[in-house]
Amino acid sequence: AEAVQELVNPKHRAEKEGVLGPDFSEVEKELRNTVAKLAHAETSQENLYTCIKCLEIFSRPVSCVPCGHTYCLSCLERTEVEGAYECEECSGAVVQAFVHNHVMEGLC
Repeated sequence: AEAVQELVNPKHRAEKEGVLGPDFSEVEKELRNTVAKLAHAETSQENLYTCIKCLEIFSRPVSCVPCGHTYCLSCLERTEVEGAYECEECSGAVVQAFVHNHVMEGLC
């Protein structure tokens, strides 16, 4: 059980061997803080590439004119009512046109 604990928890081994210095807890806090910041940044960036309709990474992204909101082409096509498309982010405002967003497609 002791060997398993050392594999699972390196801090346990360091404490046992007496090599755990007073700065270890500060380093651990700093590393945890850095990992949390990285995870937050990744989540924030992911939202930039997510379709508000299907909540997936954009597939064939198109941007609405004039508002500029971006959807997957298939998601925008599902909003068609009587030959017109609706922007759900603009509370159903009629989309005058849409353009393929090649820049966003290159990032996704």
